[in-house]
Amino acid sequence: MTLLQSFSANMDITKWNIVDKINDFRYDNRITYKDMALLIEAYRRQYLIGKPEKPLAVAWVGLGVPSQYKSKYFRPLGKEIPRANNWYLFTEEGIEIFKKLIIAMPVPEDWLIRSKWNAFLFEHQWT
Repeated sequence: MTLLQSFSANMDITKWNIVDKINDFRYDNRITYKDMALLIEAYRRQYLIGKPEKPLAVAWVGLGVPSQYKSKYFRPLGKEIPRANNWYLFTEEGIEIFKKLIIAMPVPEDWLIRSKWNAFLFEHQWT
């Protein structure tokens, strides 16, 4: 089996593993669909696009309007501006649940698989 064939075969399995892992984590931790979508976007921004450079407490993990980020897991970076995109950080509770998410969905070592996960999660956006 060539590398490309192996990669293609693994990606079909990996896509469904992502969906299963997300759903299992959401139900096990009793997280709303909206909050899970925000956590998955933070996961994608932190770990799939590049390597995290800042600790979770100060990392800018979300970008959106205030109505989108009404969640106990996120807080605004500064003063929220209504009807405009604002940057968001994790709350203490958000950091704890995000650490659990990283354990439930370990980041793939292989950059090819990581980029496929990123594309899949970005395409579906979970919202």
